[in-house]
Amino acid sequence: MTKEQREQFNENLKREEERLAPNKFLQPLNYQKYKLVSGIMNYRETSYMSNQQKPWKEFFYRYSRNKGAIIGFVILAVLILCALFIPFFTQDPSKLNPDKIFKTFFTDGHILGTDQQGRDIWARLWWGLRYSLTLAVVSTLIQVSIGLIIGIMMGHFRIFDKIMTFIIKVVSNIPSIIVLIVITIVLQPTFWVIIFALTFTSWTEIANQMRSQVLRAKNYEWVSASKILGTPTWKILLNYLPVVLPLLITEIVFHVPGVILSETSLAFIGLSIPNKSTLGNLITEGSKIFATSPRYVLVPSFMLILVTTSIQLISAGVQDSLLRQR
Repeated sequence: MTKEQREQFNENLKREEERLAPNKFLQPLNYQKYKLVSGIMNYRETSYMSNQQKPWKEFFYRYSRNKGAIIGFVILAVLILCALFIPFFTQDPSKLNPDKIFKTFFTDGHILGTDQQGRDIWARLWWGLRYSLTLAVVSTLIQVSIGLIIGIMMGHFRIFDKIMTFIIKVVSNIPSIIVLIVITIVLQPTFWVIIFALTFTSWTEIANQMRSQVLRAKNYEWVSASKILGTPTWKILLNYLPVVLPLLITEIVFHVPGVILSETSLAFIGLSIPNKSTLGNLITEGSKIFATSPRYVLVPSFMLILVTTSIQLISAGVQDSLLRQR
């Protein structure tokens, strides 16, 4: 209950009391008894009333009580800050030093040593993390945007729903890994080609989920009232956003680690971005000499596990907070 609503309630309650109260001059004892009982009743009725908490405040309150989600957020925030600033203070990750190959930890100014081509592992690790996170965030935002727009339109327009349902069935029957392989073989792997390959089939699941939420919301009274009052269609479509927002946030957080792992899978089969420091490329290159030097795989793999685990913890916390809030 808002402050204005509470004041209005108290004012109406006071008027009703004055109308029902005994005359304080003709019945002074009864008036004092009524006043005492009325005070007790008013306290009991209004003690449970408080200002309505804003949804975002309630969400952050519930999220802050999840220890795993807080740990995941702190880890991810530290990794992002390190990925943003540490590369400015490192060596060129693509610089070759044939005379400094296979250096161990803290040797000749190399914190994590060098690889088989003399490149600094510390620099490659943070540049690779930055590149992989950027790839994941941009790809996820594009996937979610396409799925959101198409899903809302599918739920609202019946003809569009029939057409897109057929298209989604066709696209969904094609294995995603086959699509990724074909696109990266036909086109030279670059940043935007990888994003296009990762987005080509991933939007279908999001679109179906958005569609189901909109179909449920179409039965709400405000939708019928908006149509009767002649509200423009684009405004009705925008009003579906609060309905799908909880699911949308969950989808955004869940898709980021999926994109990072997909890029790593492409790197394993040699279809990632060449001559670029990404977590996938670091793990792939290190796997070739894993038997003799396992650290070249373990170090980037540990970073990949940290990123994906922290995002999964955040995802679980967000999902739990939104479900309890709803």
